[in-house]
Amino acid sequence: MLLTELQTYSLTHMANMPFSSASSGDNSFSFITEKGVDILEMAPDPKSVSPSLSCRRYVIRPCGDLPTSDLGIAPKDILPHLDREQAYSLISDITLSPCLTRTLSPVPVPRLSQWSPLGILPNHRCVLAVLTDMGSLCLYMLVDNEYQQKANISDLWLGECRATWAPPLRDYSHRLTELRNRAEMVKITGMCWLEDTRGGAGWLAAASKSGLVSLWQVRTCASNPLDIDVFLVTQFNSELKIVNALHWISLSSGNSFLTAASWDGRLRCFTLSPAPAPGASSTALAPAVLTIHQLWPEEDKIAVSYLTSWPWQDGILMLAIKGPFVIAFYLDRDGEQRCYAAYRSCDTSINGMSQLSGDEVLLVTRSSRFTRLAISLGSDGKLMLASDKVESYINISHMGCYGLNTTRNKVICFILLSVNQSYDHLRLREPTQVVVCSLSGLLEPQTVLQEPHRPISQLWDCLELLRVQMLQKTVVSEVTYTRSSLDNMTIDQLTSTLWWLTFATAAEDDEQKHSSLLQLRSEVEMLVTSCHFFKRIALLMASSPDSFSDFQLQSLGILSRWLTKLQDLPEEFSTTLITGKTLLQQLKTLKNVVPSTEICSICSNEVSELRELFYSECSEGHRVPRCSLSLVQCCQLPYFICAQCGALAHPVAVEECGIICNLCGGVLRIDEE
Repeated sequence: MLLTELQTYSLTHMANMPFSSASSGDNSFSFITEKGVDILEMAPDPKSVSPSLSCRRYVIRPCGDLPTSDLGIAPKDILPHLDREQAYSLISDITLSPCLTRTLSPVPVPRLSQWSPLGILPNHRCVLAVLTDMGSLCLYMLVDNEYQQKANISDLWLGECRATWAPPLRDYSHRLTELRNRAEMVKITGMCWLEDTRGGAGWLAAASKSGLVSLWQVRTCASNPLDIDVFLVTQFNSELKIVNALHWISLSSGNSFLTAASWDGRLRCFTLSPAPAPGASSTALAPAVLTIHQLWPEEDKIAVSYLTSWPWQDGILMLAIKGPFVIAFYLDRDGEQRCYAAYRSCDTSINGMSQLSGDEVLLVTRSSRFTRLAISLGSDGKLMLASDKVESYINISHMGCYGLNTTRNKVICFILLSVNQSYDHLRLREPTQVVVCSLSGLLEPQTVLQEPHRPISQLWDCLELLRVQMLQKTVVSEVTYTRSSLDNMTIDQLTSTLWWLTFATAAEDDEQKHSSLLQLRSEVEMLVTSCHFFKRIALLMASSPDSFSDFQLQSLGILSRWLTKLQDLPEEFSTTLITGKTLLQQLKTLKNVVPSTEICSICSNEVSELRELFYSECSEGHRVPRCSLSLVQCCQLPYFICAQCGALAHPVAVEECGIICNLCGGVLRIDEE
């Protein structure tokens, strides 16, 4: 295995927390620094001729809330009445007294960020949860090309806690004790998302310093799809102090498995009953703790910095990072521990990890040493761990690593590096870097593209890497397709081929080859649109003609003209020709219902013929773009646009067909520009 640097993004502020990076299902990566959260959203562009990955950048400044500043007992009121030792303990504990007269209030620093799974938001976006060192937990989502705070879990939790507090006693020592108990109850120290959604809702677990674990349901607001609603479902006591790491997965039985790690090094697992469906009645049972397992009862004072797990063999494999150690647990399907094994790195701490396969993970230490760790089960039923050094061509002198993430297909790697020694800030203005690397020796992108049933939304990293490598002249690939082979491809293969041909055409300098590729690309685009339009016509024809809307009738009329023109295809596209002819005969039975003419939406003149697939042109010369999902003129605002290929879509067609672009597999979004 080899890590080869592709490009670098510079960040202005330092990073100093292990596992400061996180990846999402919508191709975004977050990186925690001292001043906020930097986000890189990979935005593949097949028409780009730049030999670098395409991305968009965003910044989130941390919420300035101090949740423990208003606990119903003012520190300044009890401070004059305490003895010296109690007064010093109150002043020195920033959790108890974040705001004192004539002192500067602390500035919250992000400590943890995690992305929700896909399925909560309707536009295939993820929600980002950010936890600060002061215990503030907020949820963010992308709106109007910027990340906006949409929910404050800490405020909601503070309201729940206040409802349980009794009036404080008159004794000032007891008031100090009560203040400390309230602060530990309110301050959130750990959080995680359930790794999948249930019924269109996401689930978030948050743990407070006192050991209370609260479970929250997050779903899209019914009245506004650009907003979210958050509800507290239940809470329970983990009987751990300062829970700093949580991990929550679903089990095949319908239950879920929540693992909590405390600051003193202990690990405890809770099997929870199924959660109620979104919108369930108030009488629906909340998740309850069914069983408790002591996964790591030893108080070794080595805090867990990261937890992950996945199905393995006939059970669950869970990995816990504790300083320089990796503890691997083999659990049965109910969470009962079967065995465990430990691996020690040759550094002070492990600061990043990414799963490569079901049996391998990639580790990186603070000094940027990369290791591939293989996990297997011996004949005696015990876990076996074997490590292998990974070579890298990355300049890591004077830099420490604080995060590591890979893309879906493990071909691109994002590494967060930050200066870990003294430096001249006048010369080095950007002390943190995100290094993007190709990960070779594990999976070849060309092999993945040949799989017949892999949606292009799962292949963007392979396609982007091939585009960059072709432009950098590190990979040479001849494009050789016959018409008969194209005609027999699946829709997923055709979409991947169209993407491939798009950037191969854009990068080709030779005029003759460019013309040949352009012709081939237009034929593949015709096959891709044919697959979609065939499906649309078949679905509409399956319903009663009386149920057709005006929009559907207009779409069928244009599609009928398109099917007629499709019969001029070469004979090599036999499958497409036969399907088109069959559907055209079916449409002719509706000639009294389906309109035979198309009207220009600008001047109301007739559009006499279908010259271009995605543009209509009337006798007055008005060119109106067509909807890529229905071929209806896309003249209604706001319309949808594909962020990857720029295809347009009519709002009504998006309601009928969904928000996935039929040309490139991208997500159709309202054009915010």
